Amino acid sequence: MDGERSALNDQLVLFIRLNLRAILARFVAIAAIAWATGPDARPTAVRDFLRRSLDSFRQGSDVNSRPTPVAGFLQRNRSVLRGGIIGAALLGYVMTEHPTGARTLGLVGAALVLLVVTELLGRRTARPG
Repeated sequence: MDGERSALNDQLVLFIRLNLRAILARFVAIAAIAWATGPDARPTAVRDFLRRSLDSFRQGSDVNSRPTPVAGFLQRNRSVLRGGIIGAALLGYVMTEHPTGARTLGLVGAALVLLVVTELLGRRTARPG
């Protein structure tokens, strides 16, 4: 009887630890997003640096070339695509039976990569000149 209680206790403790890690990972991701979108000087500097880096990478050697149809589509539908990517990541989290911290951070990382790729591919139209 004592062994059964010990096994049940171990299972409950493991379940609680696993879920607490997932909750911690979720709140760390939320805190990082909230910080990055905040009005303070440091997040603004980070956003400006990332924007300049993406623009310089995006311009590369084909500054005056016409944008592809994919780039035009991504530029026109940028906010819908952003919402879809974030919604898919949230749906993936909610649909997971027992989300772990690694799964949570993996979904956040995948969403971040997809957002960066859509930003890179959805470059602005070429400026005349």
